[in-house]
Amino acid sequence: MTTPSEESLQARITVQFRESSNMTYELDCAGTALVLRVFFPTDAGEWRIVAQASTAPDAPSTGSKATSRVEALRALARSCREVDGLPSLARIDWSAVEQAMVKVRAV
Repeated sequence: MTTPSEESLQARITVQFRESSNMTYELDCAGTALVLRVFFPTDAGEWRIVAQASTAPDAPSTGSKATSRVEALRALARSCREVDGLPSLARIDWSAVEQAMVKVRAV
């Protein structure tokens, strides 16, 4: 079992910035780069989160939608564990990512 300080080292936000349609968060997940884009809700109230395995513009990505940011992040975590072709995203400690995002009120 990890302590809260050890868990925070598993995923930490290194950069965050606002774009016209989303907030972007770059994270270091125990040496694995992760970019999360949290898109503002649609007229239907859906949040969308897209994950990329690196900061490269052409890096593979996957996404999810839900009625809340936290549910969209949890759906994204579930899909990343199942998606073939994104092994670096499957290895990420998604509970640590969620905790890092909670700390900056992103979810």
